[in-house]
Amino acid sequence: MNDRDFFLRSGLKAVQSQLDGTANEAENKEAQQYADNLEFLLQLGFLKPYSGSNLTAMGMVDMGDMQDSNSDLYILAKCIAAEAHNGSTLGKLDELLVGAVFVNRVKGDNTFPDTYWEVLTAPGQYACYSNGSWAKANPTESEIASAIQCMTGQFALPSNVLFQSQNPNQGTKIFMTNGVHYYNLAYTNTPSPKDIWDRPRFGPR
Repeated sequence: MNDRDFFLRSGLKAVQSQLDGTANEAENKEAQQYADNLEFLLQLGFLKPYSGSNLTAMGMVDMGDMQDSNSDLYILAKCIAAEAHNGSTLGKLDELLVGAVFVNRVKGDNTFPDTYWEVLTAPGQYACYSNGSWAKANPTESEIASAIQCMTGQFALPSNVLFQSQNPNQGTKIFMTNGVHYYNLAYTNTPSPKDIWDRPRFGPR
């Protein structure tokens, strides 16, 4: 993909370093992985190019909910802030991937609890809760927006992508990697043809 403006708008600082001519080897590698991941999602049919309007939302989320520490938006935005920016600049895509896996657990799989708070606090799951980083997290506008996009279905993954970790061995197969994070499938080696909103893939570009 060559749309560098998209990468800048999506928050990948490594691309800005490339444009400035100051990118080091690690930043060049990160920018390439980011591009490869977006292309993968486009080809798979779970992401499509922006064409002047948002994808159809499956519900509404009130930004005012960030003022309520018990709200689903507050819980997810802080989780994204704590997990997606785990010591490196992983970009907007990682915010969305973290959020989509979380929402998959809440809405689409009976193995996990069906509330945002219970998914966050389930034993042995989100380290950001147990190590205190969730409590300290202060979400940015981008992270809040990513939470809303995932909660309303404007960004989604196959419904059986249920693991996000730095451990490649969770689940049954690696779906994709982004930075230090592995996003893995559960139960089968094949991505579900639908998301948790029961929508099929967009189809070929």
